[in-house]
Amino acid sequence: MPAFGFSTFRNPGVIIFALVSGIVCGRLLHASIPDRTPVENQHENARVNSASGQWVSSASKGRQRPPERNAILPPDPADYFIVPPAALRRIRVELMDGISLNPKECELLGLEEKQIQELKLVIDSAVLRWQEREKATMKILPSSGPHTLLHIPHADPIIAEKEWQDLKTSILRIAGPELEPLLRYRLTDGYSPSYKSNAGTGLLNVLTAGYGTLDRLVKISSSANGTTVYETIDFQPTRLKGAAVDEAFFNQLKDSGSHEGSQSINSHKIPDSLLHLLPLK
Repeated sequence: MPAFGFSTFRNPGVIIFALVSGIVCGRLLHASIPDRTPVENQHENARVNSASGQWVSSASKGRQRPPERNAILPPDPADYFIVPPAALRRIRVELMDGISLNPKECELLGLEEKQIQELKLVIDSAVLRWQEREKATMKILPSSGPHTLLHIPHADPIIAEKEWQDLKTSILRIAGPELEPLLRYRLTDGYSPSYKSNAGTGLLNVLTAGYGTLDRLVKISSSANGTTVYETIDFQPTRLKGAAVDEAFFNQLKDSGSHEGSQSINSHKIPDSLLHLLPLK
């Protein structure tokens, strides 16, 4: 018997048998794979071009020039979306840092540096006017205990309305119609002579007792843990009906809950909204 080796594969019969076996096996394997549907073939032979939004076949895509190593690829369209107007009020941002505009939060909303600076100037000048007015009109009321009671009377309704309208106009001019609804809701919505609302959403409205439209009472007392409690109640001037503004009236408003806004702060620091009034001189 001849040895099995390289000479065996030189036999023509063996070579022909191997070729025929390969062809038969290939056909059997192909028959065992299920045919693809037209949709599967379309998904296999085409790819979407995210930059142009058009479909590009696999063959043509293969001939495209590959992107350079340092090239900046276009963003995925899924990275962008439009916030529906109804969802704007659910966005939580701190547009005010105390009595000043918060630039970082404005950046998150898409405001540019120039817009932020313009808006800051408008708010700073308005807050300064309110502070000067409150300092000039504030009264210290008699109290029966070791606490201090302050009364900040309302301003001229014509002045309060004009300041509110000027703020709204400035915000629309600076932010544009797209961002104005969100900024207005977070900054200026609230009481004015022509806009009777206790939504309490506008930070500037809360800061100034309705731009001077409302009267404000402030009670300052010490707590057992060594902090100071600052209680604020805002009410419409018509609530007085000739009654005196005193401690009994403050307690009546607090117990009834019938007022236009209230706040209680327990802190070691004076709240920003009262810094211009305290400490008393």
